[in-house]
Amino acid sequence: MIWIFSSFKMVNPKSICEKLDRRLSAVLGSRIVILNYHHVLASRQDLFNICVAPKNFEAHLEFLKRRYRVLGLSELLGLLKIGKIPHRAVVLTFDDGYSDNYLNAVPLLEKYRMPATFFVTTQHLDTLEEFWWDGIQRLALSLKKFPEKVHLEISGEDCELALGSSPEPTLRLLSQKMYSLEEESRRRLLQELFRKCGVRDEPRAEYRCFSSEELFLISKNPLFEMGAHTVSHRSLKSLPLETQRMEILASKKCLEEIIQKTIRHFAYPFGTPEHYTPETQRLVQACGFKSACTVGSSAVNPDSPLFGLCRLAVGDGPATSFSQKLAECFHS
Repeated sequence: MIWIFSSFKMVNPKSICEKLDRRLSAVLGSRIVILNYHHVLASRQDLFNICVAPKNFEAHLEFLKRRYRVLGLSELLGLLKIGKIPHRAVVLTFDDGYSDNYLNAVPLLEKYRMPATFFVTTQHLDTLEEFWWDGIQRLALSLKKFPEKVHLEISGEDCELALGSSPEPTLRLLSQKMYSLEEESRRRLLQELFRKCGVRDEPRAEYRCFSSEELFLISKNPLFEMGAHTVSHRSLKSLPLETQRMEILASKKCLEEIIQKTIRHFAYPFGTPEHYTPETQRLVQACGFKSACTVGSSAVNPDSPLFGLCRLAVGDGPATSFSQKLAECFHS
């Protein structure tokens, strides 16, 4: 045993470590990180950083199993209500309702006995259609050489897209213009973009959304909960309140009809504050939800608003980078 003399007092290094660990535990014990996944799917190119390869996802779960306690979202709400959060606790959530969640994520979650909440956008259920951002990524993968410039009409305005040898920044800017468009307008715009780039518009089966049967089968497992994520995944802030209400409530009712259970949780499309308002939050509460999730980089604590529960978006990467990002969020 080594002793350190400080101000003529003997200090045991072990006791110092124990005190520091208690202080860290006090900090971590008052916070919880809600993780936000999308695709659990290997992807050659991930323009929007929303795909996590299954092998990396399993590595994340293995790490969480060793170091953290994984809670369900409803369990978290109960603990927030009494102001008691376990040490090193996290919640797992998945957005949009991709079939790869059923095929790749659910078996691994069951293997490690970890609860999760799936926030589902209902418009593409039981179809082979892709979300528009997946269509943009498919275009980026399809072409070895893009046209230098493409003209498109977006919301009545003529827009010139400079693509050339580095199309990714322009395609990301295009995606921002599509946040609030109606689904039919998005579809026509993408079809026109594919046509002008000389690429056939053929959705990929592996990027489809849940079928009703898959949704029902997941919901039968008590580990899992379903949450609503609107009908068409539009930026709610840009919509009239009545349209917002329709998007929110119709998705809730659709999911409840499929799984025959009450939908209690909601996630705002795109998640960041520029895509919803305080009026949106009040509307979600009025529609009968118990909580609503956002996206950011902060941990949740007992003072966090139930209709503004922040989640940490998870991108692809091994357990080492995942653990570092998680630790940074706990200390934010």
